Amino acid sequence: DQLKETLTSTSEQLSEVNMKCHEQQFRLDEAVCERNEKVASYERIKRERDELEEDFSRTKSKMREAENRADDLERDVRRANNAREEVEDKLTKSKKYGGELEEKIAELKDEIEKLNGVIRSKDSKILDVERTLEKERGEKGDAHNILRRKEQHIEHLDSKIASLEQNIKDLKDTLAEKSSSIDLLEGNLSKEQRNHRDINRVLSDRECQIKELDERLNVCTERLQAGEILRRKLHNTIQELKGNIRVYCRVRPFLPSEVMTGQPVHEIPQMEFGKDSGSIIVNSLQAEKLGRKGETLSNNFTFDHVFGPRHTQEDTFSEVSGLVQSALDGYNVCIFAYGQTGSGKTHTMQGPIDPSSQYRGIIPRAMEQVFETGDSMAEQGWNYVFTASFLEIYNENLHDLIGSTNEKIEIKLVNEKSREVEVTNVRSVIVQNCYDVHELLLKANKNRTVAATKCNERSSRSHSVFRLKIEGKNTKNGDTCVGNLNLVDLAGSERVAHSGSTGQRLKEAQAINTSLSELGNVMMALQEKKTHIPYRNSKLTYLLCNSLGGNSKTLMFVNVSPLDKHTNESINSLRFASKVNKVDLGTAKKNK
Repeated sequence: DQLKETLTSTSEQLSEVNMKCHEQQFRLDEAVCERNEKVASYERIKRERDELEEDFSRTKSKMREAENRADDLERDVRRANNAREEVEDKLTKSKKYGGELEEKIAELKDEIEKLNGVIRSKDSKILDVERTLEKERGEKGDAHNILRRKEQHIEHLDSKIASLEQNIKDLKDTLAEKSSSIDLLEGNLSKEQRNHRDINRVLSDRECQIKELDERLNVCTERLQAGEILRRKLHNTIQELKGNIRVYCRVRPFLPSEVMTGQPVHEIPQMEFGKDSGSIIVNSLQAEKLGRKGETLSNNFTFDHVFGPRHTQEDTFSEVSGLVQSALDGYNVCIFAYGQTGSGKTHTMQGPIDPSSQYRGIIPRAMEQVFETGDSMAEQGWNYVFTASFLEIYNENLHDLIGSTNEKIEIKLVNEKSREVEVTNVRSVIVQNCYDVHELLLKANKNRTVAATKCNERSSRSHSVFRLKIEGKNTKNGDTCVGNLNLVDLAGSERVAHSGSTGQRLKEAQAINTSLSELGNVMMALQEKKTHIPYRNSKLTYLLCNSLGGNSKTLMFVNVSPLDKHTNESINSLRFASKVNKVDLGTAKKNK
């Protein structure tokens, strides 16, 4: 009876434990769902913060700290879930073991009942035997043997009963241990529930902090937009103060084939560079005159910037990037390289056709800046469309370097006042990344006309013009802008006697020199502020008339060779550049 009561009590306790487990499981499931929703909300806020972290270092730091704390909280929640799963597993095992105990106890009870029946049966038989012994004294010997066997059987049954009683005791002890384990698990579950409530409170606090950070972020975004407007105004003011036509001088280093053993490639004996990076002195032997022979003449030149042979492509572009930004802001911008053949114009403007090379020129670097700035401005609502074209002027004829049209290409004046021109029958391509531009450069470089002369083994025999139209619209405030970026690599001026040109090369040289001469005439007319500017005298000046005398910000690179035998030609180029540097075009206006 006591064992039955114990089993009944144990069953009731197991039922209560099961009910509590189901209740705690339901609460845990609700908490997990709530936690998942909060974690999802937090992940969404985290992604928004990641998009803005580059522009707001302080906000980024605070958001990173909040993110780390949230990650810690998430790990705590995962640990709580793991602990809950362990509790559920232990409870499941306890239920299973409790069921097994109940079955085993039932089997033992049945076996005990059977043994009791056997004992009662044996007792009755013993009584019968005793009565039989009393009646049959004469058969004492046989009955005594029978009695001894019965007593042995009874002893065996007694030992079996004792063993079963020990088993029952062991089962009771095991049941007590399991009950204590269940109590311990219930305690752990309560602790995990308290931890979960603490985590919910912390998450609530973090949500308040994130909301506060969002409000600060909105304020910072508004300030950033106002700062961007001010930056554009200040940037264009600085560019205007520098002068609309700026002239940069660049002297290339010696090539390995041009130096003798032990001669430094960056030291040019006949040239001196000012410490202010704005002046250059070229020393030349004066021709025999008035009885003086072999005297050294110093020619001093001052420009907006002078790049010596030690300056890299990156150094050069850093001074040009401001004008590229002006094109993004909606201005017309033109950058062209001028100089004798072999002075490094194509290297300056284009460089090697390799997007990973450190010797990339202005064109690929400008496009990198355009795409990077366009992507960053998207956060402020700006969307840009970039349209590129590439053509050359060869023997006073226009050729499309990226198209295959057979129609005649012509230059038409669209606006007489602004001198805006358009080129007909030229292929224009929308470019979206640097890879698109790289493909265009590969095709244009393959189609451009080059040939070997005595001055340059790969001499450009045409003027190349890379044109990029930039159309921008702000979806937040409706602002629009249209910028045009012209990047021009002029063919090199050359003296026929030095280049050894004959036949077709001679015809090319004459066309090149004529167009460059007309460029000089246009610059002289602009400097003297004449009423008539001879733009139409050559295709080059007609194509660039808006950049040279219209609404444009213009920069000229005068490229100079370091070779002593080219000194006179270098001086002529520098003198022409000095005249260009004095041309005042007025203030360029933004296109809308």
